[in-house]
Amino acid sequence: MVLDLRCIKLDFISEVIALLVHLRYLAIWYNGPVPSSICDLWSLQTLIIRRVAILELLTRPNLMLPNTISNLVNLRHLKCNASVLFPRIQKPMNLLTISEVILGKGAKDFLKGVPSIKKLKCLVYQEMKYDFRALTFLETLKIDRIYGKKEAIVRNMYVPRSQKNSISFPSSLKKLELVQCHLPWSSMSEIQSLPQLEVLELLLDAFVGPQWDAGEEPFQQLNFLKLRQLDITQWEASNINFPCLKRLQVEGCIGLDEIPLEIGCIPTLEHIIIKNGLDSSDNSGKKIQEEQQSEGNFDLKITVSYPWWRDGNRERT
Repeated sequence: MVLDLRCIKLDFISEVIALLVHLRYLAIWYNGPVPSSICDLWSLQTLIIRRVAILELLTRPNLMLPNTISNLVNLRHLKCNASVLFPRIQKPMNLLTISEVILGKGAKDFLKGVPSIKKLKCLVYQEMKYDFRALTFLETLKIDRIYGKKEAIVRNMYVPRSQKNSISFPSSLKKLELVQCHLPWSSMSEIQSLPQLEVLELLLDAFVGPQWDAGEEPFQQLNFLKLRQLDITQWEASNINFPCLKRLQVEGCIGLDEIPLEIGCIPTLEHIIIKNGLDSSDNSGKKIQEEQQSEGNFDLKITVSYPWWRDGNRERT
């Protein structure tokens, strides 16, 4: 029922594997094409494929799944450390977890083929529209990279900021992580309106533009917010926008003038972490703490970590 071969690099997969019809869990270390015989394992619930690139730091090998992958009617979890290319899905699958799938021109058909998905990590192309609203069970969504249509997929490829995407999200989301999406701050209102969102991570130009004005709309359930390596210089927000926030992490946003002082007035806020910023954002953290202590709030913790080139990367709490 369980076969885990991730510690052994396989040169080939025998067709005999199709005889293991009682397998529910299969994990392999294999760089070749996935044989269609695996799709005969009708009891399979979890499939994990480990792959190793020659230049692992620069690129990751793509994994093309067999055309008969939808025959795995009991498959719930598909995990791979490579970029997964799905064929056209012949019939809806019962997948709950996928990591990490490339969504190209057939994205709409693919999303229709996984109606029950709860956790999805995907790679998308530049200048395309993606609508995830039909995935009414989706709780965790990570969009890891934005790639050009005609460019080779390279893990740390540079993406021009002028190339943006349009993305729509389902109301069921609880965790959202965006990387290099180059979205305009004006589209943040859709994310703010997500009623169940608890964790939001905006990394490496997920949004671009000098100013984020959060307006008056609240993040209804958000308790963790992470901003890392954004080109933002001004952030306008108040405690009204984050009524449930417990933890705020700002990392490598070297252009940010300051963290809004009203953030410190959030009654649920426990910890502000500032990493690798400039003195302006570091000082705003200090101002927030001083203001809160003057009002009797000594529970708010603020941690400031400096970049390696400043005083030996010291940390102050």
